[in-house]
Amino acid sequence: MKAKENDKIKMAITLWYLWSKQNAVREEGRRRSSELLARSIRSYADEVIKSFIPEKQTRLKVKRQWTRPPGVLKLNRDASFKEETASGSWGFLIRDHDGDVVLAGRGEIDYMLSVFQAEKVGCLHGVQAALNLGAWED
Repeated sequence: MKAKENDKIKMAITLWYLWSKQNAVREEGRRRSSELLARSIRSYADEVIKSFIPEKQTRLKVKRQWTRPPGVLKLNRDASFKEETASGSWGFLIRDHDGDVVLAGRGEIDYMLSVFQAEKVGCLHGVQAALNLGAWED
């Protein structure tokens, strides 16, 4: 990267930092010392400039592929929520180590407060179903 480009980057970061700190002073009443502000700008500018310089890679890359342990089940769940009617639905899938579906479930819920609640209901039903399948048994 050329020296002039570094100067442009430093100038842009300085202007952005000053604008950001001005907003912090105006909106939150927080002030920082000039020394701290200069040190922050310098540090951030150095990080940005370094990100443009490619690093030399001397280590060999070994490709390792993760394999699912046999006998392990995976639970996926999802939910939806309709605010106008305060209702929603949930669903879950339990898969084995090969990715095959072992069990699935779904349901609807009335009188919900949020999608977060529907997500937790789906998770609860999925965990209960996994327990019924014998998950966590020694």
